[in-house]
Amino acid sequence: VTARTDNDEDRTPIFRDDRLASELAPGGRLQQMVALGKNLPITWVIDPDLLATVDAMTKKYEVQDGSGNGTRTGHGQAVAKQWLDALQKAVDGKQVVALPFADPDLAALAHRGKNVTGSLGHLQDATELASTTVETVLGVKPRTDFAWPVDGAIDSSIVDVATSAGAHNVIARSDSLRETGGLSYTPTAARQIGGGNTAVVADARLSTAFTGDMSKAENSTLAIQRFLAQSQMINLQAPDKQRSIVVAPQRMPTTSQAQAMAAALEGLSGQWTQPLGLGQAAKAKPDPNATQRVPSSRSYPRSLRARELPTEAFQKIQETQRTLDNFEPILTAKYRVVTPFGNAIRRDMSTSWRGEARNAAGYRNDVQTYLSGLTKKVSLVPKTDMTLSGR
Repeated sequence: VTARTDNDEDRTPIFRDDRLASELAPGGRLQQMVALGKNLPITWVIDPDLLATVDAMTKKYEVQDGSGNGTRTGHGQAVAKQWLDALQKAVDGKQVVALPFADPDLAALAHRGKNVTGSLGHLQDATELASTTVETVLGVKPRTDFAWPVDGAIDSSIVDVATSAGAHNVIARSDSLRETGGLSYTPTAARQIGGGNTAVVADARLSTAFTGDMSKAENSTLAIQRFLAQSQMINLQAPDKQRSIVVAPQRMPTTSQAQAMAAALEGLSGQWTQPLGLGQAAKAKPDPNATQRVPSSRSYPRSLRARELPTEAFQKIQETQRTLDNFEPILTAKYRVVTPFGNAIRRDMSTSWRGEARNAAGYRNDVQTYLSGLTKKVSLVPKTDMTLSGR
């Protein structure tokens, strides 16, 4: 979604392209996730920006044409309505966790952004916007007290940033918060990590079981078998010790990966596990022998650090924010400018830009250039002398 809006009263957003419609259509990635997930015992973890975007598509919306200057009417209105309706039914009675709006990259904020004045304020705003967006679009009150760093990789600085906006439960992964106590079994997921904060540690093997190419039948079958075998092995480690085990799969699974996950969960039904919500797992009594010490910043994987937004990105974001702050006082209908540009600034920090440095920079530049262009349309009328006849 661009920072540009239509000239109508609702300031309908203008889309860069119409690719999202294909993901919402029957057989599309997002349609499949909702169709598969509605009958599974899962906790829904949602980026509210997706809901706001699809909600905008339910009305008439515009898409940039090939030149980038003109627009054409989008064609996803019908599938957007169908998808939102299906999602509303799927989450009914289920636990919903809302990530901060546009899913900001917590690790990048912690490692590169927090030293740029004002950057952490965007995380607070994104958290506050998350709850109202989900309530407005889905009609359910979500939990906003969970943070989900990329791949569950945490260090002390990431935990500090994640919890600064009120998320006192941090979804980590067992290959980041490693066991050092020599336990002979996988401990329950919840860990008290100080300051009233809880790390909910997902099992790394279960969480990464479906990261490969699941479009081939042999690959998906093997992944399902390994998932079931790993869960049974965890059970057999200490069959008399009931534990809460969390699975936190990849952020954006492909259609085939989602289908394999669903098949695995269906195969697990009624076996050696019983379903549990993420909130219940976070409140479970921690194992006193489990590791509670959060790794230092030096332990953060280099491969993940290399894909973060650079410091220059956060400086550019703040430049855009300053331009908006200076422009705002003269606006009579602030919502027509502040809201779309505020959302665009939050999108500037999204986790989705990992590995997309050039596209991220292009998006930031487009937002800043368009805003600067609007400010240049405002000028003082040149002063001239006027002679009046006296009477």
